[in-house]
Amino acid sequence: MTQATRSDVVRVARAWLGVRWQHQGRNRNGIDCVGLPIVVAWELGISQYDIIDYGRVPNGARLQAEMRRQLDVVRPWNQVGNVVLMRFERTPIHVGIITDIGLIHAFAGM
Repeated sequence: MTQATRSDVVRVARAWLGVRWQHQGRNRNGIDCVGLPIVVAWELGISQYDIIDYGRVPNGARLQAEMRRQLDVVRPWNQVGNVVLMRFERTPIHVGIITDIGLIHAFAGM
């Protein structure tokens, strides 16, 4: 594993801007919200972790448990380069990467 800076995380995540959303996508043809931090970590040599056995409709409890298993909880949460878990209404079902000007995430839309 290599040491990557927060700026490295954001730089690599920005290189994925414009890639279309695809459930369980892990390449330039398509990416989903879980796949984005995974491929960023791959590209930076931080991790080889992946998870692909999840459904199109997010399971918030499982997503939260998986993130706790794979990532450290940090404070403050809104630091550049952090992976964040978000919720729409009640259940946490979406992830993204904090940048200096906002959030990078892969979103299917509704």
